[in-house]
Amino acid sequence: MRRILHVLYAASGGGVERMLLRFLTHMDRSGLQFDVALCTPRRGMLEARFEALGCRVMHLPQRSRHPLAHVRALLALLPGYDAVHSHQNENGYVTLWAAKACGVPSRILHSHYACPPESPGRRLYRRAGAALGCAAATHLMACSEEAASWLFGRSAGVRILPNAFSLERFAFDEAVRRGARAELGLGGALTLGCVARLEKQKNPGMLLDILACVRAERPDACLLLAGEGPLERALCDKARALGLEDAAHLLGLRDDVPRLLAAMDVFVLPTLAEGQGIVLAEAQAAGLPVLCSDVPGVKSACVTPLVRRLNLGDGAQAWASAALKMARLPRMDVRAALAEAGFDIGRQAERLERFYRSLPERR
Repeated sequence: MRRILHVLYAASGGGVERMLLRFLTHMDRSGLQFDVALCTPRRGMLEARFEALGCRVMHLPQRSRHPLAHVRALLALLPGYDAVHSHQNENGYVTLWAAKACGVPSRILHSHYACPPESPGRRLYRRAGAALGCAAATHLMACSEEAASWLFGRSAGVRILPNAFSLERFAFDEAVRRGARAELGLGGALTLGCVARLEKQKNPGMLLDILACVRAERPDACLLLAGEGPLERALCDKARALGLEDAAHLLGLRDDVPRLLAAMDVFVLPTLAEGQGIVLAEAQAAGLPVLCSDVPGVKSACVTPLVRRLNLGDGAQAWASAALKMARLPRMDVRAALAEAGFDIGRQAERLERFYRSLPERR
């Protein structure tokens, strides 16, 4: 029985932990014991789902507040594992060096981002943390070529594992669309949509500026925004200031993303940076026209004719004009192209399973 520990920041519903859940759910786990360590004392909404898969979920002291206690907890936890898989990007060096000190034979450093905005000091820290992490790692992994280059400075020698998902789950269904729009009270309103964490990197405030411009031509237009995060209150305040409180629907965290995508007319993501932008691929799987920013990290997810990329500097009015045009496009079934690009969870989960089984067991 190989014992593999995944180390995550939290299990609060973010993209990384949802990605891991998808892979574990679709994987043959016989002979493999997966556990999860979270770098937070708080219980997250996805913990029960990890536990339902047979994972033991443990909490570590938060490193930024209790660094020594964090390291001590790692050193007490790691002995006995055959592999440690860190999903902490440049911060994973602490986990991997602790694993090396404990004799864990396989130590995996995984990059999930590409080029998020950073100050010179933050860039220096990232490069130093990545160098330390690479020195302790036995294997490097990334969700895209861009994410590999951002953290490791190269893609050669890095195992690329796309953030795959169930393409069938997102397939468009007209009956589902009618039901979702009726439930949300959308009527015939032109509906912009986005699924993203409400944080600076995702640039959600620009969605409200775009909506305001769209409504100058389509007064019935509205926005569906699913997600939560530190900017939620500021977004509510901005919506009120722009007179959009009845048109901007902040839905919080949702488990029915395929239904929401079916209800939308165009998906808009003015993100500042992504590791791959899995939600862009999900929107395409739903046959939905996609408008996103032309930033590093999204290219590998923009694999069908449904996508148009714009420069953020073009401004909200240009984005609104593009959204109005794209909302008139018909739905397209592009799942075959997405599978060919590596987004089929069945194929990718099998790849990851084979990788784990190839790792040596601890002696």
